[in-house]
Amino acid sequence: LVLRFSRLPRFSRTLVTLFFVAAFLSPLQFVAIAPGTPQGIFPEIVSLPKKSNATSYPIDGQFYLLTIRVTAPGGYVPGIEMLYRWVRTDQVVLPTSVIYPPGTTLEEEEKLSKAEMKGSQDYARTIALDYLVRTYPDRGFEKLTSQDISIAVKRTGGPSGGMIFTLAVIEMLTKENLLQGRSIAGTGTIEKDGSIGAIGGIEEKIVAAKRAGADLFLAPSANCSELSSIPEGITVAAVGTIDEAVAALNSKSPKGCDSLGA
Repeated sequence: LVLRFSRLPRFSRTLVTLFFVAAFLSPLQFVAIAPGTPQGIFPEIVSLPKKSNATSYPIDGQFYLLTIRVTAPGGYVPGIEMLYRWVRTDQVVLPTSVIYPPGTTLEEEEKLSKAEMKGSQDYARTIALDYLVRTYPDRGFEKLTSQDISIAVKRTGGPSGGMIFTLAVIEMLTKENLLQGRSIAGTGTIEKDGSIGAIGGIEEKIVAAKRAGADLFLAPSANCSELSSIPEGITVAAVGTIDEAVAALNSKSPKGCDSLGA
């Protein structure tokens, strides 16, 4: 038995075609998250201003600041573009409400992002100097203030650079060599007590770290369960405080993520 289906009338086919075209071109309530371009910390981002009372030491490696690219709230994103991003393995598509509170405007998001970035820089200076005073009480670090350290990042917002800023300041102001010629990437907020907080987009950031040629990736312990896999050739160290981060840099076999993909 053979069933034969008659073709749709031309008018009906046109309507169906227009429906699918409209669906692909219409803006959708989703945002795309993709790896950003890694930025080397030295010498562009962390440095000493001309009037600084601090002394810097030679740097023989690089810390990388990692970012993610997120579709702006209220932006026009055609369905066909979202489909393309969704099928890519290095990008994530999520409902807009997961990332942005309802009604959030681009101006509000940029203002919040800049405020969070400034806060992460302020905390990084404070926590770094506190660590140096505690660890090297005889080197005069107690005489330094936040104004002796410059942290300047262009076109980047959010709080997730706090940990890497803190480590960069410690590396710059000490003769001890944390980098040891390596390329190291990391992400995580820095809190007033020196703890390292969770961030968003951890999987996209480890992809960016791999692309930057990083040997070691410092990840907040709280984000470990979100890492479904680790790219070949890069070591992940799970850290919860700035002291743990320094210890990981000095270790030949830093503690990894026990709860990977949990």
